[in-house]
Amino acid sequence: MKLRGLALAALILGLLGTRDASAQGGSPIKDLRLLDAQGQPLERVEIEPGDYYFPLPEGATKLTAAFDFSGTQVTEVKLRVMGNEGVSLFEESRQVDAPGTVTFTYDAKDQPLETGEYYINLYVGKESYLSDSVQVYVGDAKPAVSQATQIAAQTQAVPGASGATTGDSAPADSASSPAPADTTGGSIPGNRNLLVLAGAGLLALLGIVLWAGRSAMRRG
Repeated sequence: MKLRGLALAALILGLLGTRDASAQGGSPIKDLRLLDAQGQPLERVEIEPGDYYFPLPEGATKLTAAFDFSGTQVTEVKLRVMGNEGVSLFEESRQVDAPGTVTFTYDAKDQPLETGEYYINLYVGKESYLSDSVQVYVGDAKPAVSQATQIAAQTQAVPGASGATTGDSAPADSASSPAPADTTGGSIPGNRNLLVLAGAGLLALLGIVLWAGRSAMRRG
């Protein structure tokens, strides 16, 4: 998606910056998340391994984001909510100087959030490098799943499906196949007739030989 590509590009640029958090010993920002109306963390949904999003119901008017700050020096943080087509809907900056949980709230008031995809980006420092980002989907909007993940899911489902077509299907196959032919003599009358005819022929031949021998003896 266009919005996801913009966020990823911004994240890469932030990571490649020469004055990023890694150069300062690591980012003091941890665990960017969304909170519900009672201030409890919203359950996130896995898109694929290592990739998650937060679902919001249709008609939602607020986005409350929170993160943990572990620094002890004055640090400027900025939170931005980006909507469809990368449009900035909300932006607020603060200076934080003590460890603790920091929250930002975007209130759309009487204009519910439209169904679709949103990004919450968190920037740190005067340079405003991108420290973290989370995806939000409102209503019945769902993120696209990569083809690799779809193939992996289908592969995992194959063993269960194949089990129903192996041993379980054997009785049906054996019932529909023709019964093996009986190889005993009693089940093949045609062969018995051939044996009788052959025996009769041998007896007749033997009789002819005996008759010819007797005739020869008489002539002698």
